[in-house]
Amino acid sequence: MQARLIPSEKARSTSRGVTRCCQGSGVLRTPVETFRTGFSFTELLFAVMILGIGFILVAAIFPVGLAQTKSNFDETQTASLARSAAATLERLARESDFTNSSISPLQQPGTTNTLTRIAQDNMISPADPRYAWVGLYRRIVGNNRTAQIILFVVNRSQPFTSADDFNVQDGVRSLEPRPVRLDVNNNIFTISNLPVSNGNQYNASAASPGSFLVIANDNLSDSTARGAIYDRDEPTNSAYNNAAQAAVPVGFLNGRIFRLGSQTGTDFQAFPGYEFDATFQYDHDNNPTTPKRTAVVPRLVNAQAYIVGRNRTGPGNDFEGTTMDVACYTTFIPLK
Repeated sequence: MQARLIPSEKARSTSRGVTRCCQGSGVLRTPVETFRTGFSFTELLFAVMILGIGFILVAAIFPVGLAQTKSNFDETQTASLARSAAATLERLARESDFTNSSISPLQQPGTTNTLTRIAQDNMISPADPRYAWVGLYRRIVGNNRTAQIILFVVNRSQPFTSADDFNVQDGVRSLEPRPVRLDVNNNIFTISNLPVSNGNQYNASAASPGSFLVIANDNLSDSTARGAIYDRDEPTNSAYNNAAQAAVPVGFLNGRIFRLGSQTGTDFQAFPGYEFDATFQYDHDNNPTTPKRTAVVPRLVNAQAYIVGRNRTGPGNDFEGTTMDVACYTTFIPLK
């Protein structure tokens, strides 16, 4: 009888995955790999790509966060300065100081009246001189105990100083709303100079995208502007249009605030949210029981406005750079 080799125990696997013959085994087996110990180049490449995309996304958050932080800081500073300016005017000014029912600057060139002194002494932020305010006012017609205050808080990289920004230059201070001529047609704002007087021949160059405009005299008595008025619901009805043109309340746009958008020459589109949307209610048949109709004012001709835009650095046509960062606030204060 031929003898057989009988294994005394089962074969075991080494930690490296190689099967060997155990003691007493009569079988010799081929080595088999059960796992590997590293990553392939393709796997490493994909891992690096995923990490890179993650780092890029994280890095992109920081500029947005910094911009948002600056925006929040600016809003806090401008709102605080505007509240302080309104409170100062309400506390120090008297009814007799507010002399005009039309839009007028709080600070008057070449004068030392109360409003000018209040403005000049308080216009620069004591906390951060890169912020300052300029203002306009008007007495409310029919309510002589109230004045509308329009405040523009401006910000620039170079701090404002009393010596540089409140000295009279060609009859106007450096930090001051500029009177300009304003024409509006089909929501296009055209800025031009007023007749040459007191430095006004340069004011239109202060306009740039982002500038604010306040209408001082809408000049709706002009026949061209008045003749363009039409009824909103029936624009081809000549009877309604004639009634609307006769009933237009001249001056009702005074004090309206607009902002300039993109520029083409001396023409500006309206800044989004500041479109020229001028309407008024009128009585077309002199019957108090009939509902009033709505009329549209599509254009202004030879109107006057005040502009706050680019910075002026000296006498003459020295408006330069882009529009200063400007925030606009309006409020009403009681007069004492």
